[in-house]
Amino acid sequence: PAALHLHRRPHPLPGARWLEDAEEDGTVLPATFAAPDASHRVEWLRFPVPPGATRIRFTARAELTGVFLDGTALRHSQTGNEITVELPGEHQPSRTAELRLRTCPEHQEGAALAGPIEFEVGRGLIEPGDWEDKGLAGYSGGVRYHRVLELAASPETAELDLGQVRGTAEVTVNGTPAGVRICTPYTFDLGNALQEGENEIEVTVYGTLAPYLDDTSPTHFVFGGQRTTGLLGPVALRISEDGTPPH
Repeated sequence: PAALHLHRRPHPLPGARWLEDAEEDGTVLPATFAAPDASHRVEWLRFPVPPGATRIRFTARAELTGVFLDGTALRHSQTGNEITVELPGEHQPSRTAELRLRTCPEHQEGAALAGPIEFEVGRGLIEPGDWEDKGLAGYSGGVRYHRVLELAASPETAELDLGQVRGTAEVTVNGTPAGVRICTPYTFDLGNALQEGENEIEVTVYGTLAPYLDDTSPTHFVFGGQRTTGLLGPVALRISEDGTPPH
């Protein structure tokens, strides 16, 4: 009972005062890491850029001396430690970015960044395959695949076969929903939805939380293959015209 009348001690970790009710009073001093004979050094951080990315944002704990996209130098803007990089060619497939940093002893390697790198993403080019290999490692959202087909005639029947998919797949044809699949077989009877001329087919795949959770909170409960997500294919559209067999 006597402990209930004691003064509450401040949180022992610097930068964690937001966990408490009271304001920061300077009791807890910031702690820095120091190694004998450690000095500043130049480091490179390399990471894939997802398809359709138009902007990169991150917070650096080091001096940024260069940003490169597939070996080409880019300009960047900086406000305090917040850095923004505009990317050219938003319709490009997956690319590789590099940061050249002059780091200090207490913030080297991955600690040179204060948090994850963020992307703004629009329309881009992506082929069927695992999102892990397309610059979307650790992503657990959705990706909309879009394709425009030109047909010489309106088919009597049509079937869309997505092949192998890891996730939930939704299909629309010319803006009309064609169905949802949560497991194999990922086939969709399109009926007579396809028309002569231009047709738009959209496939939206939603992944599970496994890639995101495994990145943010690694655990041995995520097994091999559980991070695999995306439209893996092969994708086939089978149509029949005037009673001919599907082809």
